[in-house]
Amino acid sequence: MQTISLDKKDRKILQLLDADSRMSLTKISRKTGIPIDTVRYRIERMEKEKIFKYAIVIDHHKLGYPIFNEIHLQFVNFTVAEEESVKKYLKNTPNMVYGAKVAGKYDYVIAIMAKDMKEFDDVFHAFKTKFEKIIKDYDIALIIEEYKLDYLIDLIGLTD
Repeated sequence: MQTISLDKKDRKILQLLDADSRMSLTKISRKTGIPIDTVRYRIERMEKEKIFKYAIVIDHHKLGYPIFNEIHLQFVNFTVAEEESVKKYLKNTPNMVYGAKVAGKYDYVIAIMAKDMKEFDDVFHAFKTKFEKIIKDYDIALIIEEYKLDYLIDLIGLTD
């Protein structure tokens, strides 16, 4: 994978788009002091290079899904075929909103979103039942409060 270098102007533009992805080119130009044609060119270049994509962040609480829990899973005798089966199950189960292969004590981290703890338990119970032969251990992290959702903007900073 090719690493792409961003200069200070690119990072300023990204910082503003991170705060408000619908910000107009005129407003970005005014806030950064970068000419509007340059802002347009740089955004188009970064889009083409797939440095970012536009997304929305949905407030799951307001939509009636206050339960958002992570489950850290450790598997045993985990074959490639079983891994594909787990990935397919995650992709096809609406309440399972996140899945990642990880290194360390656990093999996977998944997240389940639910309307209440009963729904969470039903969804996770169905998963455990389907994969009981390969689940060695798991830990559930009950998310009480979220403090930060950041997709890299603070990490890349504004210094050269």
